[in-house]
Amino acid sequence: MAILRYELRQLRFYTLWWGLASALFIYAALPSYLDLLNPTALETGSLGDAGIFSLLGVDVDVLTAPIGVFGFLTSVLVIAAGINGMFAGLKAFSNETIRKSAEFIYTKPFSRNKVFCAKVSAALISVFIVGICYYTASMASAFTNVTQGFDFGQFSLVALSFPLTGLFFVLFGALIGVLHPKIRTPLLLSSGVVFLFYVLAAFAGKMQADAIKLLTPFSYFSTSSIVNSGGYATVSLAALIVLCICFTAISITVFAKKDITILS
Repeated sequence: MAILRYELRQLRFYTLWWGLASALFIYAALPSYLDLLNPTALETGSLGDAGIFSLLGVDVDVLTAPIGVFGFLTSVLVIAAGINGMFAGLKAFSNETIRKSAEFIYTKPFSRNKVFCAKVSAALISVFIVGICYYTASMASAFTNVTQGFDFGQFSLVALSFPLTGLFFVLFGALIGVLHPKIRTPLLLSSGVVFLFYVLAAFAGKMQADAIKLLTPFSYFSTSSIVNSGGYATVSLAALIVLCICFTAISITVFAKKDITILS
């Protein structure tokens, strides 16, 4: 518990600001974009020619409904969820190396497995707090501004893709942090890696490459799929679970046997 509390203190500033920023943005942006559903202001024919919506997993028919607008906004904002998650995972395992306190932390009377679990748990708690902020603000905005066509279940599934994407990147960031703890700029690296995953999802969507879609969480939670099937795709959920288990298993195995890294 001591390590967990310490790690949570290290992340409290980032958790607060990521949570507030994501909540305020979705609460303010949703009603603004819902105004575009006015038939006189929206030309579905021209939207159909814009490939950006298919790349983001939202077809035009869904986009012209409130759930489609919310899905479109979430499909963009999940980039922030990914960056926050990977940053938290990376920071947990690079912080001591960069601050030259690794000898102090890793010679405490705690097993490596307990240290690993505490660090990852703190990062996950931070990400899920941000996710709760996003979910709460989303539902509040939807209840206030969506006067018809509001489906609580569908809106909830789309909103929950925010913390689930963060979960993937926390564990992936922890893996990178365990393998390469000498990362001085975790936020910059996190932004670049998350953007690459986002581009990969866009490429896979454009080329209809289902195998590639399984490698990136930005392809798992398509709003069109949620609307048409009433839930997440089973294959996508299975891919998320398998990859998260693999990231965790590799990370904890390497971390348990890894020598203390000293940054000169």
